[in-house]
Amino acid sequence: MKAKEPILVRGHRNGLYITVDASIETGELPGRIMDRIKNVGPSVRGASVILEVGERTVTDDFLRDLQKRFEREYGLTIGQVITGSDRTRVAAEVLRIRAAPTLHRQEIDTGVSDTRDPDTISVRHTLRSGAVERHLEGNILVMGDVNPGAEVVSSGDIIVLGTLRGIVHAGALGDESAKVVALNLQAMQLRIAQCIARSPEGGRTAGIHPEYALVEEGQIVVRDFVGF
Repeated sequence: MKAKEPILVRGHRNGLYITVDASIETGELPGRIMDRIKNVGPSVRGASVILEVGERTVTDDFLRDLQKRFEREYGLTIGQVITGSDRTRVAAEVLRIRAAPTLHRQEIDTGVSDTRDPDTISVRHTLRSGAVERHLEGNILVMGDVNPGAEVVSSGDIIVLGTLRGIVHAGALGDESAKVVALNLQAMQLRIAQCIARSPEGGRTAGIHPEYALVEEGQIVVRDFVGF
């Protein structure tokens, strides 16, 4: 049987759902949480976090410190705390953070991804410079181009039915099995999990044909795409 992860990070709509196990000492939590999400990087900047702490009691000082670290290092904000402790609920409300009891978790989980059956969203237009599409509950399909200056972030695969010249991050929650597929793969920056590849100066010289990127032995490689 697979051991339970002490800190579980999943996608939740456009943000993160972080669950912490009771086995971790409260004083260790901030460092352990930050270490767990360090590979997420700038792709989730601006996202909201739901933090589930179970029955443990944490203070408003604890939440304030964690909030500052989230904001400073990743641009994240704590949007909600799920707790079975009345004192923790009060601490969250002091900071104007929404709080919900643990017994309501099943209702909240309707918005949390199940990695065994990820959702796919479709973007039915070209993404121009400055546009950001983020989906942390599965895959993204773009029916158009991704122009320079546009960004696509997904916890699963990214498929572009057009020219990909912008920035993409597949497997953004650490899934190294994720792939990036494009009819014309010319990404300025391509990330899969914590691996990064950048387009060479002057762009790639390969002819226009479908390709896909994946991680092999810790490196991103690009291959001709012949079908799923």
